[in-house]
Amino acid sequence: MASTDNESFYKELSAIEGLSQEDLEEIKNYVETKGETKAPALKEAEKARKLAELQKEGADSDNTDLRFLLNDMNLAEKLKIAMFGNAACRSLLINDPNKMIQLAVLKNPKMQFTEVEEFSKNKNLSDLVLRAISDNKTWAKEYSIKHNLVFNPKTPPDISLKWLRYLRKNDLKKAAKSKDIPNLIAVSAKKRLVEMEKKR
Repeated sequence: MASTDNESFYKELSAIEGLSQEDLEEIKNYVETKGETKAPALKEAEKARKLAELQKEGADSDNTDLRFLLNDMNLAEKLKIAMFGNAACRSLLINDPNKMIQLAVLKNPKMQFTEVEEFSKNKNLSDLVLRAISDNKTWAKEYSIKHNLVFNPKTPPDISLKWLRYLRKNDLKKAAKSKDIPNLIAVSAKKRLVEMEKKR
């Protein structure tokens, strides 16, 4: 995401109880080096041992055990795992009710595009996450992201309308007939199709 977004994110992090200045510097360094530096571990020995494995991409994990482990964490600990954890951690924490946890997941330098694609069509995610995905120029340049955001009923209308004009004709037809997306978006898709026919 843009550097200004990062600065705003760091400022919000600094207000969270339990994150030391050292933690904040480690987080900032990890994000800005795109995950090339070593991810800081949690201080508690047993949690640190278990979660060290979960910081490795491709590491096996039991989602049930992982849920219990995450539920037992405070906000500061969850934030670290959101930013430094593997795909299993990210897939659970993106659904966390706390917006800072959700945004921290999106800041994770190890995030794969396939994960973002899944997030963009997830109807259970908050509009905050969907807007953040749309605001990321690298992700939003991909057609699949534009498509998923338009067809996700949780996407804020201004975002859906923004990407609607990039849809291919066949997808516009589907949007125009869809009962799953807001009526405003379906009607706009119909209008877009009419405009396209006039230009032929």
